[in-house]
Amino acid sequence: MGKAAETMSSDLRIIRFPEVKKRVGFCAFHLRRLEAKGEFPKRVRIGANSVGWVEAEITAWLSAKVAQREGASNVAA
Repeated sequence: MGKAAETMSSDLRIIRFPEVKKRVGFCAFHLRRLEAKGEFPKRVRIGANSVGWVEAEITAWLSAKVAQREGASNVAA
């Protein structure tokens, strides 16, 4: 495995629904709707009956929402 692959795999963390819900505050049904519309990171199948989300993608999505808010505040001011 190359250095880039080692770095990527060490940074990659999958979080499960309870953690995603805690971070974004949405129920499972609303997350599915957002995913279907391409407005939320896609889940990753990690087992036959298990899914999770890439933590970095959730963090980036939250950061984009904050930046979007900040941009809207600057326009309104």
